Amino acid sequence: MQKYPANLTSLPTMLNDIRNEINLFVHDAKQQRRLELCTEEILVNIIEYAYPNTVGALYISVEYIMEFKQLRFTFYDEGIPYNPLLELSEHNKITSLEEQPIGGLGIFLYTTIMDGAEYKYINNKNQLTVWKNLN
Repeated sequence: MQKYPANLTSLPTMLNDIRNEINLFVHDAKQQRRLELCTEEILVNIIEYAYPNTVGALYISVEYIMEFKQLRFTFYDEGIPYNPLLELSEHNKITSLEEQPIGGLGIFLYTTIMDGAEYKYINNKNQLTVWKNLN
């Protein structure tokens, strides 16, 4: 599991590490880009919303697991409890992209591209797991 400071200046390092992990298992360039986009959306949301008005050493941990042809990413943070998957119900009611509200499009994007997503709040940590089934 990798641990990073929860700030935008750490984002390039986080994305590079994730890209390297994706490239170990996914060899299709289009699918690689889509997975990178999903993980970037998740990281930016955590950085921008999990720690409002907080100063100090805050971290995001990312765990990668490849198991049974399924690539799983679990993102951990100690920010305010927040289940992003609850936002989906509002977006699923709207059929066109133009009608989508501005907030929550990243959540809609990564839950559409990925094969599954799950949220838990355990031991004072948000845990968002997303996965992609690979052929």
